[in-house]
Amino acid sequence: MGADVTGAAPLQPRCRARRSFLATFGALGATCLGRLHAQPAFPERPLTLVVPYAAGGEADITARRMAGALARELGQPVVVENQAGASGGLAARRVLRAKADGYTLMFGTTSDLVVAPAVNAQLGYRGLDFSLIAMYSHAPMALVVRAALGVQSVDAFIEEARRQAGRLSMGATGRQSLQALAAQSLARAAGVQLLQVPYQSGSQLTQDLASGRIDAVVVPLPAALHQARQWGHIVLGTLSATRTLASPRTPTVNEGRTLRGVVSEIWAGLVAPAGLAPDVATALHRAVQALLVDPAFHVLRMRLGDVPALPMSV
Repeated sequence: MGADVTGAAPLQPRCRARRSFLATFGALGATCLGRLHAQPAFPERPLTLVVPYAAGGEADITARRMAGALARELGQPVVVENQAGASGGLAARRVLRAKADGYTLMFGTTSDLVVAPAVNAQLGYRGLDFSLIAMYSHAPMALVVRAALGVQSVDAFIEEARRQAGRLSMGATGRQSLQALAAQSLARAAGVQLLQVPYQSGSQLTQDLASGRIDAVVVPLPAALHQARQWGHIVLGTLSATRTLASPRTPTVNEGRTLRGVVSEIWAGLVAPAGLAPDVATALHRAVQALLVDPAFHVLRMRLGDVPALPMSV
């Protein structure tokens, strides 16, 4: 499978992620306007949204909100199918086996569409195998610790990690996910050894942090804020260059004495197999845009800790 030449532009490498999302919107509009033909109305039957995470986690909840919005806009049910594993690889391969007809979609993120295939060629796919239909939101990763650990700052966390000398545990979903790589990057920058504990689901990771089986996690900011509200965990800082508008009181990990330049951000969007027909891509794109211009949705996403994508017309 190769790059999409008939509809939405394909995903680009991670280093140009932000520009590629914007370029995709422009390419989608320019391509679709002049090439619509008489086709059966889309959609004519229910759609499937594949989610590369287990049910119950923050990403799953977000994907289900998107599914509900798509169903309302498109007038057809959208069935959510959870398929966790291989850092998103199982879900990605499931979607790529489907026809590029718009009926099988994926709630894709930087982790499963860019990072996972880049670090594990055995997954057998590339970001170029997908068409980006619409971007949904973005958020920085955040460092969270259980309250009982007794640290209130990133510097104190690093000092505790040095004191424990490899015994302080850091959980992440997957071994080669964006979360895992961000945790490893933070540890290298701090010059400490952490006991890395991989999980298949975000919900199990959250439960183990709450029960004290692990000491810390690196998760997207929306999940971090949810854990703080639900379990009383401490959000020590975001892995970002500046504080986010979604949570301006949360410091960055780079504001302390120890760390500099530790940055990791996750993007989420709706993708499909490359080769999507322009009229189908346009219908799906517009359905997501209807959600993005909803003021209630914008307030909700900001309150949860991530920044909704800017709506773009086609």
